[in-house]
Amino acid sequence: MKDTLRAVLPRFLQWCGDDHLFGEWGTSDELALRQNADAYGLELPEDLLFRDLQEKFDRDYLYEEQRCSLSMAVEIMGVRIKGAHDALYDCVNTALIFEKWMPDTLDILNPATEEEDLV
Repeated sequence: MKDTLRAVLPRFLQWCGDDHLFGEWGTSDELALRQNADAYGLELPEDLLFRDLQEKFDRDYLYEEQRCSLSMAVEIMGVRIKGAHDALYDCVNTALIFEKWMPDTLDILNPATEEEDLV
């Protein structure tokens, strides 16, 4: 039997520790996580840090006012896709893109303030 969010979320957040940053492709993952936590009666820390990797990727690769889908980014980066349109596969694909796109940088998405632009 699979564990429920009620069982895994506290363990996951403990594993993440205080020094964490969640990268998301778009802006819906934080909302979905908060809605699911609410549905299970779980509280999330207010200081969870989320950064939209899609927005930065779009600026680095498209140079226009358009949004790059995750599958398009996989093609651009030459990453071998690991499934699609599934939360786990989307997470894996985002990580593979990020690893190839910014191999030496993990703190680039951690600006000092919310107002600062992503580098």
